[in-house]
Amino acid sequence: MRSRPARLVARLVPLTALLLGGATRARADQPAPGGADPTVAVVTGDRVNLRVGPRVDDAEVIQLDQGAVLVIVERAGEWLGVQVPAGFSGAVHSQFVELSDDRDHVKVVGTEVNLRRGAGTEYPAFRDRLRKDAVLPVLAREGDWFVVEAPEEIRAYVSSKYVKEVGPVDANAERLAAGRESRAARERLRGKAAVVAKGEGDDGALRQELGTISKTLMDLRAVGGYDVAPIAALEDRLDEAIKTRAGATPRALALAKVLLEDLRRETEIRVAYADEILAKKRTGQPAPTAARPPADRKDAVEVTGFIRWEPAPGWDGGGAFVLWVGDKPANALRWASGDIKSFATDRPVKVKGRQLGGRLLGLPTIEIDSLTTL
Repeated sequence: MRSRPARLVARLVPLTALLLGGATRARADQPAPGGADPTVAVVTGDRVNLRVGPRVDDAEVIQLDQGAVLVIVERAGEWLGVQVPAGFSGAVHSQFVELSDDRDHVKVVGTEVNLRRGAGTEYPAFRDRLRKDAVLPVLAREGDWFVVEAPEEIRAYVSSKYVKEVGPVDANAERLAAGRESRAARERLRGKAAVVAKGEGDDGALRQELGTISKTLMDLRAVGGYDVAPIAALEDRLDEAIKTRAGATPRALALAKVLLEDLRRETEIRVAYADEILAKKRTGQPAPTAARPPADRKDAVEVTGFIRWEPAPGWDGGGAFVLWVGDKPANALRWASGDIKSFATDRPVKVKGRQLGGRLLGLPTIEIDSLTTL
């Protein structure tokens, strides 16, 4: 079993913070609450980031549309602290709340409880905490987490470059009401679209990750070396994509798992390469100049299965033709002298060619000599 202590510590830190309830949240860069009266502002940019804190490296929690109406409650240099928009959601762990009698609300029973952007400790927490005894509408339940409507006393931050202040709250009541209704209408539409396209959205997002990670892995292999850190980072990224995109099609999930296995194989290859270099140097022998290839080399390969085009939009090729044997992807196919598209049917095919040691989307790649529809 490979040990990765640095990433393990990184994953344990947010869990520890959650279990402690966040009682000791002292941050030197946290601004003091502003004492000015609230004012109203309108977003002038398009898709402007709203963040959990007043720095560019604070996590983004939402993008604001042009014309969105905000209430400014704090000033922190070039940043404005604003009430979270009406209807905005956050997540709180069930350990720190209790259901009210109507079951549609929860009451905060902890002190200084984190409100997070999503249901999990990996999501960023807002700098403001939920006060004890606050009652919040429940929007959904996800495992041990409640997704709730965030109270407006929670602040988020936006750059002052992208907003225009229009005056005090009492003089802009109609503008605020219209802005809230406009946001509510957009959220209703987005919610309906998400329900309709959940599986399709997950599939497209996972395939995008497949392509991006596969392209990055190909680039790393071209450079060579024995550094396992970038491979481990790709492995973590793909593992997270598989977990969060569970609505993707079985085909996309199968391809993702094959690529994940290939990343683990690449780590093993690089560790063995480093060990071989060290062993050769210790015995005074010439050190190897390259790691072994990621797949076996075979001069003659014959495989029968079904050919399907598998899109992976995150890289220049856009995807690959994959030979499926049963319900498992077996090989990626390349054929310089013909058009494989004509063979991408529901009928089985027999492929003959050479396996030259390369991989696409985690699969051993066959350079085709002949292809016959059965």
